[in-house]
Amino acid sequence: MVPRRGPLRLHHPSGCERELVREILEIPEEAQQLVVFLPADEATARAVDGLAGRSAGRLRAV
Repeated sequence: MVPRRGPLRLHHPSGCERELVREILEIPEEAQQLVVFLPADEATARAVDGLAGRSAGRLRAV
């Protein structure tokens, strides 16, 4: 099932709330979609970087 469009709010067990933005690429010829989740704010971007062990500002895939 493809997630609905718009922001996705995650409630982490640590008590922090993070927000991701969904970007959807439609591929009608193949009847497919590519869904990409991007950090919606700086705090979420830092948290995602920390999970992956990366330094801030680098390209990342989650």
